Amino acid sequence: MIEKILFIVIEFILCYFYLLNEHLRGKLKDIISGILGLMVIGLLIFIFIFVNWLFGIICFGLIFIFMPITKLLASSTAFKILGYRTGLKTNNKQQQLFYDLQNGNISFNDYQQKNDKERKKIKNRLSRLAEKKQIKKILKKNDLDLDDLVEYHDYLEIAGLNDLSWKILSNPNNLSQLIELREKGKSTLEINTVFREY
Repeated sequence: MIEKILFIVIEFILCYFYLLNEHLRGKLKDIISGILGLMVIGLLIFIFIFVNWLFGIICFGLIFIFMPITKLLASSTAFKILGYRTGLKTNNKQQQLFYDLQNGNISFNDYQQKNDKERKKIKNRLSRLAEKKQIKKILKKNDLDLDDLVEYHDYLEIAGLNDLSWKILSNPNNLSQLIELREKGKSTLEINTVFREY
C-alpha cells in the first residue's frame, strides 16, 4: 500500500515539474520537458510491468486529474520565480510557416494555403468562445463581433502575449481590460506589461 502511495506521489511531482518547466523560459526548456515526459512514461511502464496492470491503468487516469491541479500550482510558482505572468508554451504554426517561407522551405502558394487553414482553425475556436455567455455579453456591450475578437487575438501575438492570448480572451475580466486599454490607445509594450503583471 505504501509503495503504491509513493508511486502516486512521484507521478504528481513529475506532473508538477513538467508543467512548471512549461511556464518557465530558457534554452533547455524543450530538453527538460522531454526528459520529464519520458520519466512519466517510464514510471507508468514500470508500474504496468512490475507492480500491477490495474494499478497502472489507475495511475494513467490520475494524470488527467493531476494536470489541472498542478497547472495552477505551477503557474503560481512560475510567477514567483520569474516575477511576471506566463502561460503554457503554444505552438504558433503561423509563425513557423512564415519562417519556413523566409528560409525557402515552402513555396508562397503552399504558405498561403497552410496559413489560411490555420487562420480558419483560430477563427473557428474564437467563434465558439464568442458564443459563451459572459464573452458574448462583453462583445455586445462594446459593439464588437467575431472579426474584432480575431483582431484582438492577432494583436496579443504582436504584443508578445502569444502564451497568454487564449487565457486573456476567455477571461471576462481580462477581455474587458484589454478592450479598455486598446480604447485608451495604450501601446503593445504597456499592454504586455499589464498582462504580465510585473
